[in-house]
This record gives sequence, C-alpha cells and structure tokens, in this order.
Amino acid sequence: CLVKPLRRTSGVRRSSRGVTVVRAALTKSPRDPSQRVVITGMGIASVFGNDHDKFYEALLSGTSGVKQIDRFDTEGFPTTFAAQITDFDCEGLVDRKSERRYDNCLKYTVVSGKKALIDAGLAPDS
Repeated sequence: CLVKPLRRTSGVRRSSRGVTVVRAALTKSPRDPSQRVVITGMGIASVFGNDHDKFYEALLSGTSGVKQIDRFDTEGFPTTFAAQITDFDCEGLVDRKSERRYDNCLKYTVVSGKKALIDAGLAPDS
C-alpha cells in the first residue's frame, strides 16, 4: 500500500449532565515523504453536472453556477443565492431502492465515487 490509512482514536465520556459525548479524531500516520500518491480516476457532482470534463470546461470559461435558491424559502436567511445541483442523474450507478432512500448528499457522494472508480478502470462494485 503506497498510502497508509489514518488511525482513528476515539473516546467516550459522560458529562456532568448525564449526556454521553463521543470524541473521535483522525491522526495522521507517520509517512515516508518519498512515497507518492497517484490519482487514477476522478468523479464529480457539481452544479455543472457530474462529468469532470464539463466541470473543467465551465471553470475555464468562467461560467457561474450560482443562482437564486429555489429549493426552499430563503426568507429570514442572510443570503438567497447558492450553487445548487439541479437535474442530478444517478446514471444507473445507484439502484432504484437506494436512490429513493438516499438524500441528495449521499447520492452525490456515491455516484461521484463510482464514477472515479470507472474512470480509473476499476469495477465500481469491487
């Protein structure tokens, strides 16, 4: 393995109010600076779509994906604009049952992760 995984350290303690507090921290494993990391695949979920070439082209052209928020009422919020992902397509990378159950953030994560595996030439379900 070229990259050593992060070690997880955690602690559970009970506060004076009887509330359980879970503390988890990731500590960096010592690593030889001469080791290299190779990125073999990319995946993305963005306001410009979930294709990394389209995303890059939009960045180069200076296209803005920011617009008025239309997913919820912004009254009472300090801002009314955002870069919302609209018309997101799971492209068959998430089964229908999971697609109904997952929130948008999880869909974006799963699809972009699987697209990175495909881009790397690896099977997404391996």
